[in-house]
Amino acid sequence: MVYQLLVFFILLVAFFYKQLVKNPDPSLKERDIFLIPTFFALFVVMGFRDVSVGVDTYNYSMIYRDISSKPFWFLLTDYYYESIEIGFVMLAKLSSFILDDYYFFQIVVSFAICFFMYKFIRQNTRDFVTTSIIFMSIGIYLISFNISRQMLAVSIAVNAWNYLKNNDYKRAFIYTSVSLLFHISSIVFFLIYIIYYFKDNKKVMASVPLFFILFVFFFQRLMTVISVYIIKYANYYGNNREIQEANMVKILWTVEFLLSLYIFYQKRFNSQEKVISVLCMVYVLTNIIALSFNYFERIGLFFSPFLLLLFGIYGNSIKNVILRKGYYVVINICFLLFFLRAISTPQYIYSFFF
Repeated sequence: MVYQLLVFFILLVAFFYKQLVKNPDPSLKERDIFLIPTFFALFVVMGFRDVSVGVDTYNYSMIYRDISSKPFWFLLTDYYYESIEIGFVMLAKLSSFILDDYYFFQIVVSFAICFFMYKFIRQNTRDFVTTSIIFMSIGIYLISFNISRQMLAVSIAVNAWNYLKNNDYKRAFIYTSVSLLFHISSIVFFLIYIIYYFKDNKKVMASVPLFFILFVFFFQRLMTVISVYIIKYANYYGNNREIQEANMVKILWTVEFLLSLYIFYQKRFNSQEKVISVLCMVYVLTNIIALSFNYFERIGLFFSPFLLLLFGIYGNSIKNVILRKGYYVVINICFLLFFLRAISTPQYIYSFFF
């Protein structure tokens, strides 16, 4: 019932926003009329959940209790503590100084994830109502209930794009560096820097989709060789550790990939939009690889926020007003149904911690 109320609340806020703001290109303050209450509601549901909600929530509570019991300087002796990056460890320890309770720490992490995603959406799209619904539905929001450490890193890293697109490389690098303190996999975000650097080089950009497709095609042969020489990866390859099933998600991947190809090859889209389309292709391809190589989809998580922009980029290219409105209605309905289907799994059965 909590999730259904969340959906109802967001739709209600969207309705009142549409009545109040008629500007087709709203200012940042006008966007906040919808975004602030929406992301506050998303934060409350994420932050005030019981440890039984989400696969890894209980494990994080155990990790927190261990960290909070250790001396501060002891935790600073290495980049990792019990395989947890120093940034996450320090955040847990510092929050314990304020209030030594796991749920307080969970609230802090949830607020940070929702704040950084709010910031990213606010600054990158006019279609923030649809984008917020996609954020809630596409898996970025719900997966934060499980791997919150990595999703905190993702939410920080993706804000580097806000500065990268304006050629403010210094601030972009700061965001990426901070995200590395929370999850080392953030290093893959530097691939976005490389792709963005070549955005105006037509020859290089034209070869990028083909390169990624060939990489996926030859990946099986490559991993067969690697798993022979590096034994620890043999357990990840071939679904030996965890069975990955795509099911209906394959349809969504197909739509995302086709939209990305369309945007990439159509001349009417600018170079930044083409970069976003490439990043969305990378997301889809990493998930395809993950069907045979466990946890590879977690690399794709750093590209997943750009999917939030993809549907708006295409939607804004539709000239016919009726068709454009129909497109957004269909997109919103489909993603809301996708969300309601996702929350039906046992791991998301909701209860508050109080």
